[in-house]
Amino acid sequence: MSKLLNAIYYRLFRLYKKIYLQVFSKKTVDILGEKANLENELIVSFTTIPSRLNYLPSMIKSIFNQTIIPNRFIMYVYKDEFEGINLESILELEIKNGLEIVYVDENLRSHKKYYYAMKDNPNSIVVLVDDDIIYPRNTIKKLIASYRIYPQCVSAMRCHRIKLFSDGSLYPYNQWEYEISGATIPSYLNFFTSGGGTLFPPCTRNEDLFNKKNIRELSFLADDVWLNFLVVKNGIKTVKATQYKGTPLTIDDNPEESLVYLNAVYDNNNDKCIRNMVEYYQINFTEAK
Repeated sequence: MSKLLNAIYYRLFRLYKKIYLQVFSKKTVDILGEKANLENELIVSFTTIPSRLNYLPSMIKSIFNQTIIPNRFIMYVYKDEFEGINLESILELEIKNGLEIVYVDENLRSHKKYYYAMKDNPNSIVVLVDDDIIYPRNTIKKLIASYRIYPQCVSAMRCHRIKLFSDGSLYPYNQWEYEISGATIPSYLNFFTSGGGTLFPPCTRNEDLFNKKNIRELSFLADDVWLNFLVVKNGIKTVKATQYKGTPLTIDDNPEESLVYLNAVYDNNNDKCIRNMVEYYQINFTEAK
């Protein structure tokens, strides 16, 4: 998409987002969707921190209002961060509707959203979401449709495209193709942003994924880098579940707490983590397609 068309798209998207969020705020929880009917259990997983609790009812409502409902919907939180906070009271309605809260003993930051769901449920299909995004009603339906076609791939609603130099080395992260659209073809060069809505089949599990030492040393502030590069290392491609860009309907108005902000402020942390992953795991994109 040309720069001009991109500029037009994002200007229109800002207007669309404003209207969408206004309309969505007036909707109630309906839970009218069908239960996921797959060969494996479908789990939707996410994490949060205390300062983002105000966003949760809207995000959670958007999952309960999906046309296809997950078998389980789990929020993982670091117990020490929520000391003195009664989540069961704050999220009483959401829990009644099916939300599960799991308190964990170790603060793996954003890695909590996948780590325990995948480790404790090795045969489950896990969909990752973020705590500050509203998900359109057909998000899970689209991910499942993609999974049925590509059961050995990660299916994602939003991807960037990794760009390579002629020698196979990677361009800096901020020079990749941002929010790709068009053909839904599996590729090692599709870099999913997990919070946009991303489905991980059981085949994505491996011992490396749960190596806490490497998580902390190689990519602690960039969970998407960790997940994407381990997927590539293990010969698994990523496919877009939609032909559209998948620009997220974010409700977070405090970017200083986001990983996007941290990665930008602290000398592009993504590129540091990418170098760590490529060097440590000897990941070669020369043959990537």
